[in-house]
Amino acid sequence: MEECYKEDLAELFCYFYENNTGVVSQLRREWKGEKMWHIEMKKAIFEKIWLERFTNPNLINTVDGDMLEKFTLLLEAKKLRDLSFLKNQNIFGRVTSKLTGKKGRKQAKVAIWDKVGRIILFDQISKAIVEKQYGEGSKYGNEDNGQIAAKIAFDFLSSSEISKLAFHIQVPIIMALLRSDNQIHRKAVVAYMNSDNLKKYKGVYPMLFKDLISDLNI
Repeated sequence: MEECYKEDLAELFCYFYENNTGVVSQLRREWKGEKMWHIEMKKAIFEKIWLERFTNPNLINTVDGDMLEKFTLLLEAKKLRDLSFLKNQNIFGRVTSKLTGKKGRKQAKVAIWDKVGRIILFDQISKAIVEKQYGEGSKYGNEDNGQIAAKIAFDFLSSSEISKLAFHIQVPIIMALLRSDNQIHRKAVVAYMNSDNLKKYKGVYPMLFKDLISDLNI
Protein backbone atom coordinates (compact mmCIF):
# COMPACT_ATOMS: atom_id res chain seq x y z
CA MET A 1 0.00 0.00 0.00
CA GLU A 2 2.87 2.37 0.88
CA GLU A 3 4.49 1.85 -2.51
CA CYS A 4 1.13 2.57 -4.16
CA TYR A 5 0.95 5.93 -2.36
CA LYS A 6 4.53 6.65 -3.34
CA GLU A 7 3.82 5.96 -6.99
CA ASP A 8 0.69 8.13 -6.93
CA LEU A 9 2.56 10.94 -5.14
CA ALA A 10 5.37 10.69 -7.69
CA GLU A 11 2.75 10.94 -10.44
CA LEU A 12 1.30 14.06 -8.81
CA PHE A 13 4.77 15.59 -8.40
CA CYS A 14 5.60 15.05 -12.07
CA TYR A 15 2.15 16.20 -13.18
CA PHE A 16 2.55 19.46 -11.31
CA TYR A 17 5.75 20.14 -13.24
CA GLU A 18 3.89 19.20 -16.45
CA ASN A 19 5.84 15.92 -16.68
CA ASN A 20 8.95 17.88 -17.60
CA THR A 21 11.54 15.35 -18.77
CA GLY A 22 14.24 16.81 -16.53
CA VAL A 23 12.03 16.56 -13.43
CA VAL A 24 10.96 13.00 -14.26
CA SER A 25 14.58 12.00 -14.86
CA GLN A 26 15.76 13.54 -11.58
CA LEU A 27 12.95 11.87 -9.64
CA ARG A 28 13.90 8.48 -11.08
CA ARG A 29 17.52 9.04 -10.15
CA GLU A 30 16.66 10.04 -6.58
CA TRP A 31 14.36 7.02 -6.31
CA LYS A 32 17.51 4.96 -6.98
CA GLY A 33 19.44 6.78 -4.26
CA GLU A 34 21.03 9.71 -6.12
CA LYS A 35 20.44 13.36 -5.20
CA MET A 36 20.02 15.49 -8.27
CA TRP A 37 17.76 18.40 -7.33
CA HIS A 38 20.38 21.13 -7.84
CA ILE A 39 19.93 21.12 -11.64
CA GLU A 40 18.05 24.25 -12.71
CA MET A 41 15.12 24.25 -15.11
CA LYS A 42 15.22 26.55 -18.14
CA LYS A 43 13.59 29.91 -17.45
CA ALA A 44 11.01 29.75 -20.25
CA ILE A 45 9.87 26.28 -19.18
CA PHE A 46 9.48 27.20 -15.51
CA GLU A 47 7.68 30.46 -16.29
CA LYS A 48 5.12 28.45 -18.28
CA ILE A 49 4.70 26.00 -15.39
CA TRP A 50 4.42 28.92 -12.95
CA LEU A 51 1.47 30.34 -14.90
CA GLU A 52 -0.27 27.04 -15.65
CA ARG A 53 0.24 25.29 -12.32
CA PHE A 54 1.33 27.56 -9.46
CA THR A 55 -0.84 30.61 -10.17
CA ASN A 56 -3.65 29.15 -12.28
CA PRO A 57 -7.01 29.86 -10.55
CA ASN A 58 -8.57 27.10 -12.64
CA LEU A 59 -5.87 24.55 -11.81
CA ILE A 60 -8.26 21.84 -10.64
CA ASN A 61 -10.26 22.09 -13.87
CA THR A 62 -7.16 21.01 -15.79
CA VAL A 63 -7.02 17.71 -13.90
CA ASP A 64 -8.96 14.88 -15.53
CA GLY A 65 -11.41 12.81 -13.49
CA ASP A 66 -9.18 9.81 -12.82
CA MET A 67 -6.26 11.97 -11.73
CA LEU A 68 -8.48 14.13 -9.53
CA GLU A 69 -9.85 11.06 -7.78
CA LYS A 70 -6.32 9.80 -7.24
CA PHE A 71 -5.16 13.14 -5.80
CA THR A 72 -8.20 13.34 -3.53
CA LEU A 73 -7.44 9.87 -2.14
CA LEU A 74 -3.85 10.96 -1.52
CA LEU A 75 -5.13 13.81 0.65
CA GLU A 76 -6.85 11.22 2.83
CA ALA A 77 -3.84 8.90 3.10
CA LYS A 78 -2.73 8.67 6.74
CA LYS A 79 0.78 7.61 5.68
CA LEU A 80 1.36 10.95 3.97
CA ARG A 81 0.23 12.83 7.09
CA ASP A 82 2.88 11.15 9.23
CA LEU A 83 5.50 13.83 9.92
CA SER A 84 7.77 11.77 12.18
CA PHE A 85 10.55 12.11 9.59
CA LEU A 86 10.91 15.85 10.17
CA LYS A 87 14.12 17.10 11.75
CA ASN A 88 12.21 19.93 13.40
CA GLN A 89 8.55 19.34 14.20
CA ASN A 90 8.27 22.30 16.57
CA ILE A 91 6.65 25.22 14.73
CA PHE A 92 8.54 27.67 16.93
CA GLY A 93 11.88 26.51 15.56
CA ARG A 94 13.22 24.68 18.61
CA VAL A 95 14.58 21.19 17.99
CA THR A 96 14.10 18.84 20.91
CA SER A 97 16.46 16.02 21.78
CA LYS A 98 13.59 13.56 21.39
CA LEU A 99 13.16 14.53 17.76
CA THR A 100 16.81 14.88 16.79
CA GLY A 101 17.62 11.30 17.69
CA LYS A 102 20.02 12.12 20.54
CA LYS A 103 18.30 9.47 22.64
CA GLY A 104 18.83 6.79 20.05
CA ARG A 105 15.70 7.35 17.97
CA LYS A 106 16.42 6.73 14.31
CA GLN A 107 14.54 9.02 11.96
CA ALA A 108 13.12 7.79 8.69
CA LYS A 109 14.71 9.19 5.55
CA VAL A 110 12.25 10.67 3.09
CA ALA A 111 13.29 11.64 -0.44
CA ILE A 112 13.27 15.30 -1.45
CA TRP A 113 10.70 14.70 -4.20
CA ASP A 114 8.51 12.92 -1.63
CA LYS A 115 8.61 15.87 0.80
CA VAL A 116 8.05 18.48 -1.92
CA GLY A 117 5.31 16.30 -3.39
CA ARG A 118 3.53 16.34 -0.03
CA ILE A 119 3.86 20.12 0.12
CA ILE A 120 2.29 20.43 -3.34
CA LEU A 121 -0.45 17.97 -2.34
CA PHE A 122 -1.40 19.58 0.97
CA ASP A 123 -0.95 23.17 -0.19
CA GLN A 124 -1.57 23.60 -3.92
CA ILE A 125 -3.85 20.64 -4.69
CA SER A 126 -5.82 20.84 -1.45
CA LYS A 127 -6.38 24.59 -1.94
CA ALA A 128 -7.53 24.06 -5.53
CA ILE A 129 -10.00 21.31 -4.55
CA VAL A 130 -11.44 23.35 -1.66
CA GLU A 131 -11.85 26.47 -3.82
CA LYS A 132 -13.57 24.45 -6.53
CA GLN A 133 -16.07 23.14 -3.98
CA TYR A 134 -16.59 26.24 -1.81
CA GLY A 135 -15.48 29.21 -3.90
CA GLU A 136 -12.28 31.16 -4.51
CA GLY A 137 -10.48 32.22 -1.34
CA SER A 138 -12.27 29.66 0.82
CA LYS A 139 -10.23 27.81 3.44
CA TYR A 140 -13.03 25.47 4.51
CA GLY A 141 -11.51 22.16 5.57
CA ASN A 142 -8.08 23.17 4.29
CA GLU A 143 -6.46 24.53 7.48
CA ASP A 144 -5.02 21.19 8.65
CA ASN A 145 -3.66 20.39 5.20
CA GLY A 146 -2.01 23.82 5.00
CA GLN A 147 -0.35 23.23 8.37
CA ILE A 148 1.07 19.91 7.19
CA ALA A 149 2.53 21.59 4.10
CA ALA A 150 3.95 24.46 6.16
CA LYS A 151 5.59 22.13 8.70
CA ILE A 152 7.35 20.17 5.96
CA ALA A 153 8.36 23.42 4.26
CA PHE A 154 9.67 24.89 7.51
CA ASP A 155 11.80 21.79 8.00
CA PHE A 156 13.47 22.48 4.64
CA LEU A 157 14.10 26.07 5.72
CA SER A 158 15.28 25.50 9.29
CA SER A 159 17.71 22.78 8.23
CA SER A 160 19.08 24.97 5.36
CA GLU A 161 18.31 22.11 2.97
CA ILE A 162 16.28 24.48 0.81
CA SER A 163 19.34 26.46 -0.33
CA LYS A 164 20.79 23.34 -1.97
CA LEU A 165 17.78 22.87 -4.24
CA ALA A 166 17.08 24.18 -7.74
CA PHE A 167 14.77 27.20 -7.78
CA HIS A 168 11.77 25.39 -9.31
CA ILE A 169 11.89 22.96 -6.37
CA GLN A 170 12.25 25.78 -3.83
CA VAL A 171 9.16 27.65 -5.03
CA PRO A 172 6.41 25.34 -3.62
CA ILE A 173 8.32 25.31 -0.29
CA ILE A 174 8.38 29.11 -0.21
CA MET A 175 4.70 29.35 -1.19
CA ALA A 176 3.57 27.01 1.59
CA LEU A 177 5.39 29.14 4.18
CA LEU A 178 4.04 32.41 2.80
CA ARG A 179 0.52 30.97 3.13
CA SER A 180 1.08 29.72 6.66
CA ASP A 181 -0.94 31.32 9.45
CA ASN A 182 2.09 30.96 11.70
CA GLN A 183 3.97 34.26 11.92
CA ILE A 184 7.28 32.52 12.66
CA HIS A 185 6.97 30.60 9.40
CA ARG A 186 6.21 33.78 7.49
CA LYS A 187 8.99 35.84 9.07
CA ALA A 188 11.49 33.05 8.45
CA VAL A 189 10.61 32.71 4.77
CA VAL A 190 10.60 36.48 4.23
CA ALA A 191 14.12 36.60 5.71
CA TYR A 192 15.14 33.79 3.37
CA MET A 193 13.65 35.57 0.36
CA ASN A 194 15.72 38.63 1.21
CA SER A 195 18.91 36.59 1.67
CA ASP A 196 21.80 36.19 -0.74
CA ASN A 197 20.60 32.65 -1.53
CA LEU A 198 17.82 34.00 -3.75
CA LYS A 199 19.50 37.17 -5.01
CA LYS A 200 20.49 35.60 -8.33
CA TYR A 201 16.91 34.52 -9.04
CA LYS A 202 15.29 37.90 -8.40
CA GLY A 203 16.76 39.38 -11.55
CA VAL A 204 15.77 36.33 -13.59
CA TYR A 205 12.17 36.07 -12.31
CA PRO A 206 11.08 39.62 -11.29
CA MET A 207 7.36 39.04 -11.93
CA LEU A 208 7.40 35.73 -10.10
CA PHE A 209 8.88 37.34 -6.99
CA LYS A 210 6.33 40.14 -7.25
CA ASP A 211 3.57 37.52 -7.25
CA LEU A 212 5.11 35.70 -4.30
CA ILE A 213 5.33 38.75 -2.04
CA SER A 214 2.18 40.57 -3.16
CA ASP A 215 0.14 39.37 -0.17
CA LEU A 216 2.81 40.27 2.38
CA ASN A 217 3.55 43.86 1.39
CA ILE A 218 7.27 43.26 1.89
